[in-house]
Amino acid sequence: MADITFVDQVTVVPALWLNDINIAVYRALGLGTAPLGVAPTTAGAVRNNIGLNAVTATGTADALVIAVPGTYTLADGAPFVFKAAANNVNAPTLNVNSLGVKNIVRPDGTAPGRDSLVAGQIYQVYYNATLAGGSFQLATYPTPVQYYFTARNSAARTTAGVFATYTKILDPFNTFNNTTGVFTAPAAGLYVVALAGAITYAGANASCVIGYRLNSVSQLAPVTGQATFATNSQSTTLLQPTLLARNDTIDTELVSIAGASASAQIFLLSVFRVNWL
Repeated sequence: MADITFVDQVTVVPALWLNDINIAVYRALGLGTAPLGVAPTTAGAVRNNIGLNAVTATGTADALVIAVPGTYTLADGAPFVFKAAANNVNAPTLNVNSLGVKNIVRPDGTAPGRDSLVAGQIYQVYYNATLAGGSFQLATYPTPVQYYFTARNSAARTTAGVFATYTKILDPFNTFNNTTGVFTAPAAGLYVVALAGAITYAGANASCVIGYRLNSVSQLAPVTGQATFATNSQSTTLLQPTLLARNDTIDTELVSIAGASASAQIFLLSVFRVNWL
């Protein structure tokens, strides 16, 4: 309230102040949060609705839906708070009170990576009417979960070829297809690809080259992405930092093998992300 005496048809009252009173009364009467539809574009409506109680999202992990009490419009700058019911897999969207599906984006306007929204966590977004036809921008962008997996190959080869006979040892986010032997990056970032292989042979002068492929393209120019070894039953590890975009793929290949009765295998493949973009 204000410590002032109002004069009929004389006192000029700012709309911002009236909106603040409207919101306060609306809440005091237990009617829920103030209806943004009354004056959705004012700073008062935006400021006072920052205190919205978190609404648990329904819908799906990637297509979130929330129902907020009151009459709302999607005003530029309007804030909403929700609790995620599941981890997102793909770029998430949000639909508030059936007002339309809008993308949820990071503060820089780009799409969040996988597991950026975590089940049980509370997130605040602001509606940006001018971004990509209208989007919900996250107030802050949480550090996503690190992605990693380990797989083991059980087959030896006597000729060069691509390996795809892996058994998953560890893959908490289901990023590796052990039928095709392909890892798919769930989010952009710097990843480390680690390979380990071994060669066995009966004669002398045996050797082999193992490596990995990025998006089905061999990474062997000149020596990055490959390891060469030639000692009986020796294993070697290739550790290679690689910048991946979302949905980039990594798989392994036995580039070459030479020697009497020689066989080789890539017996371990690990991929983990060291930072995110």
